Amino acid sequence: MSTSTEKVRPAGIRKAPTTEKASETAHDAIDTAAAKARAFEREVRNRAAEAGEKIDGSTAAARARVDKSLSDYESYVREKPVVSVGVAFAVGALAGWILRR
Repeated sequence: MSTSTEKVRPAGIRKAPTTEKASETAHDAIDTAAAKARAFEREVRNRAAEAGEKIDGSTAAARARVDKSLSDYESYVREKPVVSVGVAFAVGALAGWILRR
C-alpha cells in the first residue's frame, strides 16, 4: 500500500511534463497563498488584541470619570438638599412642558 498522496496510475502511464509543471506551479501558488494568509491572520489577531487592550483601558478610564462625577453629585446633594430638590423640580417641569407640546 502506498503512503503517498499521489493517485496510483496504471503501469506505464505517467503525467505529461506540461501537466507535471502546471501541477507543481499550482501547488507552489497554493503554498505561497497559505503562507501569506497565515501571516495576515497573525497580523489581524495582533491588531485585534491591541485594540481590545486599548478599549479596556478606555473603558476603565471612563468608568473612573463616571464614578467621580457621581460622587461629586452625591456630595453636592448631601451638602445642599433644598437646592437639589428645586433644580430637580425645575428640570422635571421643563421636561414635562416640552414633552406636552
